[in-house]
Amino acid sequence: MNIQLTINGIEHELEISPGDTLLQAVRRLGFHSVKFGDEHGLSGADTVLLDGKPVNA
Repeated sequence: MNIQLTINGIEHELEISPGDTLLQAVRRLGFHSVKFGDEHGLSGADTVLLDGKPVNA
């Protein structure tokens, strides 16, 4: 499936599989500074903006 992401104001199109994580997708685009926080969203390190609102990734 193809998705579109806007990262730092730049639009990207990416092909992903149903089991892919946002972390995997963002790293595939070359953003290797993105870190894994935890699997439960408790650390706050996995917060992203979705339609302008902060959500746990």
